[in-house]
Amino acid sequence: MAQKRHITLSDHHQSLIDTLTERGETAVLMGDDTSVRGVVGIKDVSREDAASAVTALRSGGVDRLAMLTGDHPNVAASVAKKIGLKKHEVHAELLPEQKVEQVRSLQQEGRHVAFVGDGVNDAAALATADVGIAMGVAGSDVALETADVALLSNDLTRLPEAHQLAKRAQRIVRQNLAFALGVMAIMVVWTLVGDLPLPLGVLGHEGGTILVVANGLRLLVGNQSRSGRGPGGGSRMPERPLQPAASA
Repeated sequence: MAQKRHITLSDHHQSLIDTLTERGETAVLMGDDTSVRGVVGIKDVSREDAASAVTALRSGGVDRLAMLTGDHPNVAASVAKKIGLKKHEVHAELLPEQKVEQVRSLQQEGRHVAFVGDGVNDAAALATADVGIAMGVAGSDVALETADVALLSNDLTRLPEAHQLAKRAQRIVRQNLAFALGVMAIMVVWTLVGDLPLPLGVLGHEGGTILVVANGLRLLVGNQSRSGRGPGGGSRMPERPLQPAASA
């Protein structure tokens, strides 16, 4: 802004800006049309549960995490250090289209990418990722409409819970498909090589359906017992401390 208005920064103000930047703070210039009157440092504060959420995601099988942000590299590095992200996992000063490029780069490596964001600048990346997860409490309408999943609470630890729930759902779906196809195969073979009684065929078909539904209900019961919050305790993620792209 100072350059646009042809205002020359004093050595003192430039020194303050450099100091704030090195400390991972965003420098904001205050002044009028003729001169800079002061410099204010604004620091992004990571959520208390962000570090535990990152740890839980890693232990839950997510082998790569990345922070994609438009903030200054020093600011991003400061936040990343606090929440447990490594230096090479931080990508700063990104425009919306550059976030999309990062997501596509991970996909080209053969990874399934989940992108977490809440702002208008995240909408394109949310749409590009295999799974877009919107932080609903503070998220923009565009982000919420674009995302595949919206987490409803301010608890970041619900993100690894959602990841584990998705993995359990995938296992149960596979179990149900294998069971249903197995029952149908047995009845078809029995009919071809022998005489399958009609009552037994009806029992096998309808009974198999009931068992598949019951197996699916295990997912709901198991999730409630772990979270202790019941079906209404779903979550949406909060404020804007970071926008990680997680790939498993």
